[in-house]
Amino acid sequence: IGDLIIGDHLGKPTTLPFGWHCLGVDPGSSAPLSASLYRQALAQGHPPSLGCYDLALHQTALYDFVSTIFLASLLLWLGRRQHRTGFLIIVFTIWYGTARLITDFLRVDRRYFGLTGSQISASVVGLVCLYLLVRYRGAPPRWSELPGGGDLSTEGDVSAGAATSASDAESGRPPPGPPSGDIGE
Repeated sequence: IGDLIIGDHLGKPTTLPFGWHCLGVDPGSSAPLSASLYRQALAQGHPPSLGCYDLALHQTALYDFVSTIFLASLLLWLGRRQHRTGFLIIVFTIWYGTARLITDFLRVDRRYFGLTGSQISASVVGLVCLYLLVRYRGAPPRWSELPGGGDLSTEGDVSAGAATSASDAESGRPPPGPPSGDIGE
């Protein structure tokens, strides 16, 4: 939101009606510079990342903001069901990385092999997460098993648990199970 307020992270020139246009009306500022100066710098491979020019620029921060609203909605919807540990972070990473890969084509950042540093990072991390989404089944849900192979969903022998707790108390180890403060204490 701050990037939108101050006009930061602007992209290449656009004719879209919602492109960011510097009006140059701040106290003490001059009128916007000529669009031809911006286009000259862009053609020379040194586009200015900030400045007030008489042209409309892509608002990549706005595109990121809209994408993130959709992403938050998707995660809230997916979060209503039980998933393996790590599933939601993998979905987040794939979505955000893909959105960043797309919007960075509209930015004027430094490029390496035709991609920005953010695009390279997002591609690598996104591919790893796609692999994890397809191949990895995630860690088991937390607290689904007790240490030693017991299962919380079945009733176990209370005396066996008491014996384990006594030996743990003597050795100074904490008792098995959920940490203190959980429901059921």
